[in-house]
Amino acid sequence: MEVWNNVFMTFQRRGGQLLPLPRANVDTGMGLERMLTVLNGTASVYQTAPLDAIYQRIASLSPTGVEERTSHPELNRALRILTDHLRSAVFILGDPNGVLPSNQGGGYVLRRLIRRAVRACQTLEIQPQRWAQTAELVIDRYGSVYPELHEHADRIANALIGEGERFEGTLRRATAKLRREIARLRAEGGDRIPAEVAFHLYDTDGLPIEFTSEIAREAGFSVDVDGFEQLFDQHRQRSRPDGSVR
Repeated sequence: MEVWNNVFMTFQRRGGQLLPLPRANVDTGMGLERMLTVLNGTASVYQTAPLDAIYQRIASLSPTGVEERTSHPELNRALRILTDHLRSAVFILGDPNGVLPSNQGGGYVLRRLIRRAVRACQTLEIQPQRWAQTAELVIDRYGSVYPELHEHADRIANALIGEGERFEGTLRRATAKLRREIARLRAEGGDRIPAEVAFHLYDTDGLPIEFTSEIAREAGFSVDVDGFEQLFDQHRQRSRPDGSVR
């Protein structure tokens, strides 16, 4: 785990050339939570305050016991995703210039964070709404330093719950369809999801290709991602208002 790094700034790139900087310098950065991990002798940043409290609260929402859950790599990874993405989403939504989930720019980044968290909720059998409600703990632990989190608590809660509920139904339906397709292909001796299937799940059911790849990988399958990208590009060209091809 990298705790500290030093970058010796010597050149600047202009076009294809590397030119000496007028003044060389050292860019140095320390990961605060990683340093806490070292000083506290813990195994990861998720065992340092206040991340540990958020992690434990989310863990308590799952039907299985903490001991069983955290000893399983896949489930532990899902817990870390839920912890990290919740804090990130709360800060994005709580910023005075915060954005809401959308399909563009920062809103798209936020949407992907929440949707990936919903997928992790599915893995741990946690209701996305209950995960979203844990935002109250994040606000409580960080609000004294970042009062804007308290100021925008309603916006944070509404966006997390609304986006999570909308995507949960989509994910449930698309996942069931994908698993039926995996079972059919396995019975035929296959181990690769065709591009047409992946694109149908995206275009008709709204399942992002990265989710299709992740679910397929868990089942020991691969996905024709290159073929999917070709179909996606063709779809995008057909969807241009003027019908032009660029």
